Amino acid sequence: MATSLRVARLFTDNNGDSRFDVHEVELELHDHAPPAAPFFTASAERATSYTFFRLPEGWRGEQHTTPNNRLVICLAGAVKFIGSTGETLTLHPGDRMMDMNTIGKGHATMVVSDEPAEGIIIRTD
Repeated sequence: MATSLRVARLFTDNNGDSRFDVHEVELELHDHAPPAAPFFTASAERATSYTFFRLPEGWRGEQHTTPNNRLVICLAGAVKFIGSTGETLTLHPGDRMMDMNTIGKGHATMVVSDEPAEGIIIRTD
């Protein structure tokens, strides 16, 4: 039995534009931690480090590319990502995004909540 988990992705298209789509992570039922019941897991991926962050309300990051591939998970507040074509994606607590926008025109980022945005960045390069 298999299923998948949907994760938003920020990437660079063939024109160098920053775009969003949805990446399907395949999950399979595994007897991962006996004697606990089996549950669905994805194949292990390499992670090199992680960083917690807090962005104050009103914070804005001008157009930039991401320095390395990463998984961004929002823990509090809300962060909006704006692709070079004007597309947007807002992360709220519990949302996650694979940020792979390391080349091209880049994207802007801004806090859109009335409170600081907090989260974790997990490097995957």
